[in-house]
Amino acid sequence: MKWISHKLTTFAIYYTLSGDLIQSLIASASSILPDAIEIGPGRAIFRKHRGVSHNPLLWFFALAVLFCLFRKRLPDTTIVPVAFIPGPEALFLAIATGVTLHLIADALSGSGIPLLGNKKIALKLYKTFTPALSHSAGFTLSEFAVVSFVLLSCGISFALVRFLLT
Repeated sequence: MKWISHKLTTFAIYYTLSGDLIQSLIASASSILPDAIEIGPGRAIFRKHRGVSHNPLLWFFALAVLFCLFRKRLPDTTIVPVAFIPGPEALFLAIATGVTLHLIADALSGSGIPLLGNKKIALKLYKTFTPALSHSAGFTLSEFAVVSFVLLSCGISFALVRFLLT
């Protein structure tokens, strides 16, 4: 999936569920982390796209460490008079959701994501351009259809919950 697709779908899903603009933007920006760590110096470590950098077990461990760091290092924003700054737990939740939605989206593709050894999850719901990185230009029709379905579903859900049911 292209970076713009990851960002759009993550923002739509997070905002539909939370209604929080700031946290949704954080989740959206975080949704490209599994690809972004493969660029620059990360290229030497993560040599293969959708290799170790997309392993859910690695991210589970990394997010657990991140959560512990957030809890110890970030101040509690409830004492700060700026209400829109998310606290450590909310910030962690937004980042973790962004990464998780990235991995889920890539698991739905034909290329899939790795698990253990040679096993991977590939539900083949859409096809990506390969071997290009997901931030390159071009969409497949199947990816466009999946992204459009997610955005339309979130839009309808948002409208139903926010306007019709309240």
